[in-house]
Amino acid sequence: MAVILCAVADEEKILFINFWHWRAIVEVVRRLGIIPEDRVQALHDQYCGNGLTKEEAAKVATAIRAQLLSTLSDKERVLLDGSRTTDPDDGAMHYEDPAKNYGTNAAVLRFPSKPGHHSEANHATIPKQTRPRFRANRPPLFDGVV
Repeated sequence: MAVILCAVADEEKILFINFWHWRAIVEVVRRLGIIPEDRVQALHDQYCGNGLTKEEAAKVATAIRAQLLSTLSDKERVLLDGSRTTDPDDGAMHYEDPAKNYGTNAAVLRFPSKPGHHSEANHATIPKQTRPRFRANRPPLFDGVV
């Protein structure tokens, strides 16, 4: 499963983030405390049109850069509970402790901010005519690139 982030200003900019990273990212956003709790919680519900306004996306991006990326090394991962580890993701499914399945890192959190910039997340430019229209008539997931 993946979450798809679209820039409303340029619908050709699409970012796919796998679910294992996304849940940890949403918890990072929660800990930043810059958007209301109900808005953060809604980000866990995919394909429901729950997104951030352009202003909220900008606040989140600024806070992630200033408060997290400025201190997160390239070898660290942020886990679901907010703790950090330098242990690499082992790729195993942890049934006994599901929280161990989720984590994100600096490469994914550095969302592509300019053309040609790539991170570990999957990036794509999908022509409008071939793009799936599952979001038709719904608000965008993100109203800006973070």
